[in-house]
Amino acid sequence: MLKNTNIGQLLEEFTQKMTITINNWRNGNDQQGLQNFTQGMQILENILKFYPNEQKNDPIILSELRFLLEKLLVYLQNKDLIGITDTIEFELLPLLTKWKKEVEIDGEKR
Repeated sequence: MLKNTNIGQLLEEFTQKMTITINNWRNGNDQQGLQNFTQGMQILENILKFYPNEQKNDPIILSELRFLLEKLLVYLQNKDLIGITDTIEFELLPLLTKWKKEVEIDGEKR
């Protein structure tokens, strides 16, 4: 399934899912937002599982990602949708943009 998909495409899919998630939650569609968030996390899991050594995995990006995922987990446990959406929009999405640029710079648009 992922053999024909590159990391740049997966990062773009993840970014789109997170953007849709934000829009769902901000518009009061909590169930759809949760579904899109879960699907996005599955895409991220695939990125990390199937591409562990891609683009020389920038340790700073991975460290920031881990920090944001831990932060999102706390917000999820507290059912704080505002905290989740703000973290996704103002921290995770900019990190994904940076990660996608590094993938492109690292060559071949993996």
